[in-house]
Amino acid sequence: MNGLHDVDIVRVMLVKDIDSPYRSKQMRRPGDPASIAKEFLAGEDREVFIAINLDHSNKINSIHIVAIGSSSAAIIEPREVFKTAILSNASFIIMAHNHPSGNPEPSPDDIKVTRQLFECGKLLNIKILDHIIVGDGKYTSVRLEGGEICLESRTFEDNQRTNLRVTAAPSGGCEMSGTSFRDSWPRGSRGTEDRGDTSIHRPRRL
Repeated sequence: MNGLHDVDIVRVMLVKDIDSPYRSKQMRRPGDPASIAKEFLAGEDREVFIAINLDHSNKINSIHIVAIGSSSAAIIEPREVFKTAILSNASFIIMAHNHPSGNPEPSPDDIKVTRQLFECGKLLNIKILDHIIVGDGKYTSVRLEGGEICLESRTFEDNQRTNLRVTAAPSGGCEMSGTSFRDSWPRGSRGTEDRGDTSIHRPRRL
């Protein structure tokens, strides 16, 4: 066994599965990734966890099915979440999964996974923008702000309006002002913003 002749020389490639109607769609407001996740995960009777990978302008460059679980849980490996983000040269990720029960309230495991993946994103310099949990007619945004988990709940019907009812922590790292969801995204990466007002409703903090 001598030198390179005994080592496999490999090349890693990202293969496109199907043409996506979401490609190059820019994430400009809170309802954008939630609506995509709702459509993408429609009809699933098990938990399905996806990664929506974005370029530096917050435009979608790929969507990856990370894991398919049972009716109440899915096992998430950080390396699977970031694999396609690295291969597609993504700058940001929005995570999303469904709750077949219809209740988008995050479980303790959802909170744990969110913390873990946000920290992994810091190490890899691929920022996690949000974790969307989709339920029946509504969704919850779960993200890490200043070391604290912040929750925002909206209905899909509200996404069609200028004024959105949201849930947010009133102080500390979760403090929000107006465009709460968008303010968690890097300012230099969003392109054109939706300027609609967002009202704060029912403070919530974990």
